[in-house]
Amino acid sequence: MAAIHGPWNDLAAEFPDCIDDYTVSVLVKNSHSNMTKEMLRNWASDSDVDGNEKPRIFPGLNSNETKKIIDKAVDAFGVRYYTFALIIDNQRPYLDEFYSVIEQIPCWFSQDAREGYDGGGSIVNHDRTDKTLRSYFGETGYASIMLYVMHHYSAMHEIGQGLKVEDSKYLKRFSKDLWFFVAKTLFARWKVVPIEPTWATETRRLDQTPGSVKVKCCF
Repeated sequence: MAAIHGPWNDLAAEFPDCIDDYTVSVLVKNSHSNMTKEMLRNWASDSDVDGNEKPRIFPGLNSNETKKIIDKAVDAFGVRYYTFALIIDNQRPYLDEFYSVIEQIPCWFSQDAREGYDGGGSIVNHDRTDKTLRSYFGETGYASIMLYVMHHYSAMHEIGQGLKVEDSKYLKRFSKDLWFFVAKTLFARWKVVPIEPTWATETRRLDQTPGSVKVKCCF
């Protein structure tokens, strides 16, 4: 997360409201190439060379504030700006284990998500996984689930490999702390009902029985 938060905070902590979608898209795209101070000035202008109005980066700032943030951006030349989505996209080709874990979660709630699912063994449709998570949990919930699994996917992947969600033994993974935390959060705290009602019941039982959840690793 430092790769995302750090550069944006260093640049605009004084003027956080000036970082809109357009500013993010321009800086993310061009920080991976050679930006110049003149380019930043042009992007931060309200009008083009013909005087026509155009979108600008760092909107809402006066001339002095604009100069100040451009100077900061110049001082930070060489720093790359990222978004959460960009980091996820860049890592997709290398995170087979990650996706074998994350694709299981939509299958807990959506019958459509189960179509083509192969027990965590192959990634059939990344977009379907992302869209289903967003539809059930919104952008904030989607990001929270993604970040948690990004941190723990390797250990989570070792538990119950190859078991399809329809398998009666699948719910045994909830007795391991990393999977239990996800299940408890989604079923009990966020109150999203799983397709298999016994999963919510089993999660409640584990939560109420001291020592029933086994520690896989610290988190």
